[in-house]
Amino acid sequence: MMACLTALAMGVVPVRGALLTLTEYFSGVSGIFFLEFNQFNPAWGVLNSVTLTLNLYSDGGVLRFDNDGTLGASGNVRFGSQGFLYSEDITGDSELDLVNAIARSGNIAISVSADDGDAEVGGTSNFSFSGSDYAQVIGGKYTGSRTEDVTDYADAFYGTATFTVTAEALQYVTASAFGGAQQFIDPSTVSGSVIVAYNYSGSGPPPPAPDPEPDPDPNPDPQPSAVPEPSTMLLMSMTMFLLRVLRVHRRKPHVQPA
Repeated sequence: MMACLTALAMGVVPVRGALLTLTEYFSGVSGIFFLEFNQFNPAWGVLNSVTLTLNLYSDGGVLRFDNDGTLGASGNVRFGSQGFLYSEDITGDSELDLVNAIARSGNIAISVSADDGDAEVGGTSNFSFSGSDYAQVIGGKYTGSRTEDVTDYADAFYGTATFTVTAEALQYVTASAFGGAQQFIDPSTVSGSVIVAYNYSGSGPPPPAPDPEPDPDPNPDPQPSAVPEPSTMLLMSMTMFLLRVLRVHRRKPHVQPA
């Protein structure tokens, strides 16, 4: 407290530490999403550290099994989505994994009997969606999140331009002890967010501009006409009466005597 008061007395604004977070969102089915972020402007202060967070959400989808083996099979499966973050702008390597997160179910026990006559090794052209040799797992709503410190790449975050982070979402499946069982997947829906957090010391970015003034109403309601007060009405009536008398007087013909 004393240090702050001394700094203010000397006319010096104390340097403050702060956190600036930038967030971008993605959604769809399994695939690749390109997200753009602003760099940290050196005029805002000194960048102390940077973290990168991936929040991943997986919803639905179906994992199906059709056993083509001569013996029954059983085991545990896990189903959901897995995400990765890459950025050639940050690392110089488009394939270097910066952050990964998994949104999946826990272990789910599945059992299927021996093949019931629709045997096929590989492929799905004869995949059967019924029978004792068929089983399925319907995906639910799963979440996963992970944060990594990427301060080692801080130089890439400095500047007045932008950089791109690639978010890749894949279907996540593990299945144990299923022998010749074929798998057929209806993909899950994925969504999530990527957060870049700048921990810095300095004045920080300027405050956001105020909201613009609202546009005028293109169809304003008509304003009511002013109603004169009683005294004004009386004065106007007398004036109009005098003007009428004068007009009538002027219009009377002037007759010359004989």
